[in-house]
Amino acid sequence: MSCDLTPTGRILIIDKEPSAVEALRLALVGTGFDAAVVADPGAAEQSLRLLPPDLVLMDWNLPGVAEIEALRRLRAACGAERVAMIILSARLAEADVVAALNLGAEDCIGKPFSCREVIARIEAV
Repeated sequence: MSCDLTPTGRILIIDKEPSAVEALRLALVGTGFDAAVVADPGAAEQSLRLLPPDLVLMDWNLPGVAEIEALRRLRAACGAERVAMIILSARLAEADVVAALNLGAEDCIGKPFSCREVIARIEAV
């Protein structure tokens, strides 16, 4: 995978409650990343097509679409580009983690999360 996640890398955060991840966005920006937040899969697909990020942090529970379908659609929107994805979710049963990893997610992080932990996991990718 050719994914450069050094500071200044682009990160797209997809979460149904943008205000809930604003502290994370600010922490990422403060670390040197270019981070943006969108609230739904449609806006995320458009953003991925226009300016693919280096990494996507995706809420596993997005409105209007099944989790696995959301991940498939977002992967398809990336086209030929391989974008790293990390799942964020309050619901991470073993079956959810296995499904996300089998669909190509690099990691899964439970909510609530520490911004420092998320940044460390991003850097590990």
